[in-house]
Amino acid sequence: MKRLPILLLIVGFLAADVNKSSPESVNAALVASSATVISTAATTAVKATAGTLRRIVLTTPVSGETVKLFDLASASCTGTPSTNPRAVITLTADLKPFNLEFQQSFANGICALTSSTSNLTVIFD
Repeated sequence: MKRLPILLLIVGFLAADVNKSSPESVNAALVASSATVISTAATTAVKATAGTLRRIVLTTPVSGETVKLFDLASASCTGTPSTNPRAVITLTADLKPFNLEFQQSFANGICALTSSTSNLTVIFD
């Protein structure tokens, strides 16, 4: 019975030694994403150029809100865009705050069209 804790300690030590990372790779993994907060009915150029949509956080969802995402550069993200649609999110009644994970690449930029006053945060790289 007394050998088991010693054995686990040795295995943990060996695993930690095998998986060492250089300081450069650790710092590269800790790069923060960017975010844009949208709280009005608007067409918003979230990211002007190509990138990755990480997630959308809806902190104050409004029933009936529609959030449409387009793969458009900021110059094309005006009025009511209709080209290169990537997602349509329609909120129903009785919603609580929630996150939507995307991890989706956008070749041109990230454009969001919101129809109401939900408070949402678009997180991207």
